[in-house]
Amino acid sequence: MFFFYTICREIITSPFPNASGNNGKNIMAMATLYKTNVPTDFETGEYYQPSLTVERVGGDYRYFVREKHGWFSAKEKRIVHAIHTLAPEDGFANIDDAMELYNRQIRHRASEGFRHQFEFDPMAESLKYTDLGTS
Repeated sequence: MFFFYTICREIITSPFPNASGNNGKNIMAMATLYKTNVPTDFETGEYYQPSLTVERVGGDYRYFVREKHGWFSAKEKRIVHAIHTLAPEDGFANIDDAMELYNRQIRHRASEGFRHQFEFDPMAESLKYTDLGTS
């Protein structure tokens, strides 16, 4: 996580943090947490998806930690009943506080059994799997 955190800090402090052209909203971190390492049906496809974004609010950057809960239907190949379970309106003024909440939310969900974490690894252009029950 330290490596990813360091890259995020470099991106947001670069002279062109919104070069992606996505209206001032950049995803810095996102994980999908399941109770199984192979979510193949609706019952095992229940997930939580915490995310950390940075957004331009007025003239300042604010860091937002949000979370969605839903199910992935392998049969229908789509997400079903996705709702926000964490969506504070104000965000954080600094990345350190936002990263603390993001990591705390992941630990909280892992303690509830959602310990199988999948993240997109942009360096490998693939999914990275971590069993949080062993780390």
